[in-house]
Amino acid sequence: MTLAQLLLLTLLALTHTSSWAIATLNKVTITPNSIESNGEQRPVAVLKLKFDQPPSNPTLFSIHSPERLIIDIPNSQLGDNLLSTLPTQLPSPLEKVDVATNQRESRLIILSRAPLFHQLRLAGSSVELALFNQADQNETIPTIKDSSTDIDSPLPLIEKQTVQVIPLNYSTAADMRESLINEKEIVGVDARTNSLIIEGSSQRREELRALITSLDTPSQQVLIESRIVIASTNFSHELGARLGLTHLDAVQNRWGFSLSGNSEAANNALSGTTPGVSGSGNRLAVNLPVSSPSGQIGLTLAKLATGSLIDLELSAAQVEGKTEIIANPRIITSNGYEAAIQQGVQIPYRSDTLSGGTDISFKDAVMELKVTPQITPEQEIILTIQVKKDAVGAILCTGCEPSVDTREIRTRVMVESGETLVVGGIYEERKSKSDNRVPLLSDIPIIGQLFQSNGKSEDKGELLVFITPSIIEN
Repeated sequence: MTLAQLLLLTLLALTHTSSWAIATLNKVTITPNSIESNGEQRPVAVLKLKFDQPPSNPTLFSIHSPERLIIDIPNSQLGDNLLSTLPTQLPSPLEKVDVATNQRESRLIILSRAPLFHQLRLAGSSVELALFNQADQNETIPTIKDSSTDIDSPLPLIEKQTVQVIPLNYSTAADMRESLINEKEIVGVDARTNSLIIEGSSQRREELRALITSLDTPSQQVLIESRIVIASTNFSHELGARLGLTHLDAVQNRWGFSLSGNSEAANNALSGTTPGVSGSGNRLAVNLPVSSPSGQIGLTLAKLATGSLIDLELSAAQVEGKTEIIANPRIITSNGYEAAIQQGVQIPYRSDTLSGGTDISFKDAVMELKVTPQITPEQEIILTIQVKKDAVGAILCTGCEPSVDTREIRTRVMVESGETLVVGGIYEERKSKSDNRVPLLSDIPIIGQLFQSNGKSEDKGELLVFITPSIIEN
């Protein structure tokens, strides 16, 4: 069975019209009945299909409120039982189906009212056609004239879809396609040549080219200068004392006692050795010195006639410090793109593994600046800013790794080009006071200071962030 005969059987089954047809020499002519159901005459629309002619565009006839279907029909999928596979419930005879062929692409173009498409879709699926796709209204209206057109006047020809490659200059093809994701004419991206591949009619191609050209423009550049200032001061003061009493026997220094909390001085007394300066640490009963003294004074307050010694040692420390850290990172980025810069160290951390070994991981302690600029039509700049300043902190426990002190600012501001803005700051103040004392004795007026040590400290810190964005003129 030839393709013309298959088409003839399909049209008869779909239209239920009293048509006559001649199928000879691989050519079919189909003429619908010229009598309407109400008896009135209507113009006769004749569709002639010839399959041995050179490839050409089809001629279509106008119908009321049409829609369009394009069906791919590979010859390998056409069988002799096409008519028997069509659904039994076909459209009303009053409905009209116009069919044209596209020999170049081996397609049938079917025009009809919407109610027919459900049956046509069933017919297409039953014969396993390669493609059975309904066009939308936007594609249909430019193709088919309105119902007032004379039925003998042919419609404009359906233009063949062609492929065009559009190279991009300033944008990446992947980003451009993502921006125009709803444009179905964009069928591919070539990353090597940074080009978009589009397929469509000449009108749609020109529309897309104009749109892409308007978007593919050079981005303005923004220079971002920042100044991160960290100022800190610290002050600490400590005062401590060590006090002791040692008594030696008056008879050849054979025995004695000490308030030092140990028996070394007494043992020396028993051996007849008089404690000297080198042994004073062993006979100081009150032992509350400064941990890291800046100065010490040791003296013997009295040597009694009975051979008793009273020793006193004073220690004191005072520390003052002032620190100022200034970081000045600078970076250039394009309008709408995030820029990031960081500097710092990585702290190693040990952790145990399931196999019993040790694993080393690292944690960043960095100074980092992230900025995303957006230039407004008034040439002002909207900045999305993230500033982070980490530092290696104290070791909080024995065998632990150093902690990380973190300071971070996140904000979104608008500033004029070239203007400096104080983004924000963090002010921190810490005060501490400590007292170590001997119960009861430290409460004695005046001399109670000899039985205690005390210290106090005060730390202040401040973080300030300045940002100066500038638009770079092309």
